[in-house]
Amino acid sequence: MTTSHLLAAAIDDQAPAIDLHQMDTVALALEMLEREIFELYKNSERYCRVIYGGGSGVLGEAVRDALSQNPLVDQWEIEMRGASCVVSLIQK
Repeated sequence: MTTSHLLAAAIDDQAPAIDLHQMDTVALALEMLEREIFELYKNSERYCRVIYGGGSGVLGEAVRDALSQNPLVDQWEIEMRGASCVVSLIQK
């Protein structure tokens, strides 16, 4: 079931997106990530895309770690472009 959510997010250009790649600090980006995931969960969204950009990879690594620890995230997968990932959220 959740694998289909990841596939849907990957091909859905209108999927909700959390764009973190221009945040001033990693800490601010992670705070925004947590807040946005909670809002998406409250609104019964099933999946989203998280954009963290390329660069040095520090933000991407921090985002992936945070997603792995977030209880509202069922699973996530890096997109082929490498600067974002798709996320399947748990269902209420």
